[in-house]
Amino acid sequence: MTCDELLARLDDFLDRHLSPQELEAAERHLDVCVSCLEKVRFERALLNGIRSRLRRISLPPDLLTLIRLRLSLACGD
Repeated sequence: MTCDELLARLDDFLDRHLSPQELEAAERHLDVCVSCLEKVRFERALLNGIRSRLRRISLPPDLLTLIRLRLSLACGD
């Protein structure tokens, strides 16, 4: 796997949505490419930070109902 291929599939790699063969190729690439490894670490830390902050946000209790209603109206259901 090349740097360009890995970076194009970075979201899939981080979400573990690669085939076993692709995952193995990506991990082999990261074993030898410090530049890509740094990008993966940065992206992973960014996602973890966002997830952590989202868990601390207090949402209105009826937000999910409101979202579903608006989606239903937008889709013409």
